[in-house]
Amino acid sequence: MAISFAASTTGQIFMAIMLKPMTEELGWSRSETAGAIFFGTLCGGLMAPATGMLADRFGARLLTPVGAAVVGVALLWQGGTVTLWQFYAAYAIARAVASNFLSGVAPLTTAANWFYRMRGRAMGLMSMAFPLGGSALTIAGQVLMEQAGWRAVFTTFGVLLLVVGVLPSILLLRRRPEDVGLLPDGARAAAPGVANTRLAPAFEDSFTLPEAIRTSAFWLLVGAQTVSNLPNASLSYQMVAYYTDQGVAAALAAGALSAFALCGAVSSVLWGFLSEHVAERTLVLLVTAMAMAGALLMMTVHEPWLVVPLGGFLGLAARGEGALLNMMVASYFGRGHYGKITGVMQPFNFVGLGAGPLVASLIFDLTHNYDLVFTSAIACYVVCIALMLVVRRPVRAIHQTTP
Repeated sequence: MAISFAASTTGQIFMAIMLKPMTEELGWSRSETAGAIFFGTLCGGLMAPATGMLADRFGARLLTPVGAAVVGVALLWQGGTVTLWQFYAAYAIARAVASNFLSGVAPLTTAANWFYRMRGRAMGLMSMAFPLGGSALTIAGQVLMEQAGWRAVFTTFGVLLLVVGVLPSILLLRRRPEDVGLLPDGARAAAPGVANTRLAPAFEDSFTLPEAIRTSAFWLLVGAQTVSNLPNASLSYQMVAYYTDQGVAAALAAGALSAFALCGAVSSVLWGFLSEHVAERTLVLLVTAMAMAGALLMMTVHEPWLVVPLGGFLGLAARGEGALLNMMVASYFGRGHYGKITGVMQPFNFVGLGAGPLVASLIFDLTHNYDLVFTSAIACYVVCIALMLVVRRPVRAIHQTTP
């Protein structure tokens, strides 16, 4: 979790505080800078399926120190960048490797291997680390940048990741508890037989990847995830620049972004608890409507005392939307082939995450205002709601193969 926390400096929430100082010093447009976000995010999506196979075979003990070393060096490179191609290369490497080796696929695979009864909470906590880091390190980065400049921010966090991520991972991480004579959750030796019995029905009823792809629900969920990631990513990426352009102090604007990340981090736990009592689809409709309202309020409300709570409200909705859509995938298609199914979905999700900042920056560069950015975001949320109204739980004809 600590390494994923530190790796959040590669995320677009953290990059939001770097947008204005970098473009002002280097003379780049916002769309040129956001292009690196899109390129790096796309590379991360393309890496996801292969990372899943590597995580199953080698575990986090290999992937985490390698990832920390690569990302740490890439952050140092970002701190010394002077040309656009250097920034694209450095950020793409950092983003792609961090989003797979240090957060996402590899650490979640580790949590799945080490926990059975407490797997849900373990994976939930693991998922919180990256956005929590984005919340805390955004404020720390803003303070450091005001004192020493944006280059010092990249350099400092690059060194931090090398220190906390390489040697400790080699010494402490293991692929599975069985590698050190333990069992998941500290269970007794008899527990695996019980666990296998309990899991068997879920695996028998799970969709395979080819079966899932042939359902309309799969593609409707892919569409909903992609189209919701577009505004979620664009609004968070433009938040600091937008508020400072409206006359809000930079520290307060960074506080709004930090509130977005912090509330987003805890939202997966909140919405996960509620999903045990309310259908995930209903909750997705609710949080998407909340996100749409948040975008509308962000466009019209600029009072300094409201920007931080509004950022938190938008984070609670936008981040909760993504978490709930992932829960819908597990609920609709089962756990037996969840990794493979989400591995195929992941590149589409990354396209939405990467394209959001790029499209929003292009709109701003062309129009020099944010009106179309917000109206486009609201339109995307409307499309997501429409897809959720259409999607239905798929039915697998399991009895056809049952004697």
